[in-house]
Formats: sequence, structure tokens, C-alpha cells
Amino acid sequence: MKHGLIIIFHLAIVNICFGQISKKKVPIFVPVCEVSKLEYVSFCGVKFKVPREKTSIPKYNCCQGDSSYNSNSLRCDNGGLLTWTYYPTIEIAKSTVDKDIKLLYLNKGVFEIEKEPIICYLLDKKINGYRLKLRLKAVTSQGSGKQFKTTMIQHLIIVSAVVRGQPVLIELMHSKLNNNNDIVKPIRQIIHF
Repeated sequence: MKHGLIIIFHLAIVNICFGQISKKKVPIFVPVCEVSKLEYVSFCGVKFKVPREKTSIPKYNCCQGDSSYNSNSLRCDNGGLLTWTYYPTIEIAKSTVDKDIKLLYLNKGVFEIEKEPIICYLLDKKINGYRLKLRLKAVTSQGSGKQFKTTMIQHLIIVSAVVRGQPVLIELMHSKLNNNNDIVKPIRQIIHF
């Protein structure tokens, strides 16, 4: 449930920011390098450096790491967001995936959903998961009625697995996830196609 709420909150923020895009369709955001304090994040016992290359244009290698007791994230300036949460058992992680997907379907008024099974790799271990294509909608008023129009597409990869002996749920969100080139290197070290 926590993951599903995080997804919906992130989508809402993206939708609000998207609504403030200029006519040139260039999003306005604060670089995450400015606020990141973690030098490393740990995924299933493997440490990864959080890149802060402020000089690269675009700032694809500028990321922010966040870590708490069992929930972690890596967010990069290109819009990629990877979150992972550790669970006591794989059954709990798998049931959380199912609950998160059901929660997204309960909010179909906010976005349209396409779901497909995928194979991806977590630390080079082959894993089955899902790719969800979410078409966010914006409401426009016309007279007394409301009309929905598609405004933005977000992609979400959601998987649960046991990696290095640790049950974990992973969610990767980005505006485009068709192949490995769409995943920035810092995140691609953890998850890739």
C-alpha cells in the first residue's frame, strides 16, 4: 500500500509540474544534485556511488540517494526514479506488487493503464516483472461538462525477487522505458533489460 501511494503521489507531482510546462514543452525542475547528501546507496548489500556530475549537460549523471530502515531510492535529473523496499519474505513482496497494481487500476480516472509482463535483470539476475504504461490525464472544462485529454505518459517497471538472499520490491519510473539506453547508468547498474 505504501508503494502504491508513493507511485500515485509521484505521478500527481509529475502531472502538476507537467501542467506548468512552457509552450516549448521544457519541464522546469531543481537539479537533485543540489539537495543530495548521500555519497552511496546500498542495494541488497552492494554499494553504489551516487553520481553528482553537475557539469554534464543534460544532467543525466546527477542523482539523489535516499535511504531509511527498509526503503531506499535513487532519483536522477533525467526523471528516472528507482525505489526499493526490503521485506521479511518474498510472499509479502509479491503481494505488495499485486496490491500496488490493483491500487493503480482503482485510480483509472486519473490515468489509463497498459500492463505487460517483462524480463529484466537485478544485479544481473534474471527476474520476471511487469511494465505498466500510464497515460496521465488532465481535466479541461468545456461549458458545464468536463473533458479528459491525454497529457503525458509515464512508464513503471515493478518487480519483486530475492536478490542476494534479500526479498525486495523494486519500482522504476521514467517517461520512457523501451530499452537499456532509456535507463541512466547509475540506475542501470541495479536494474536493466
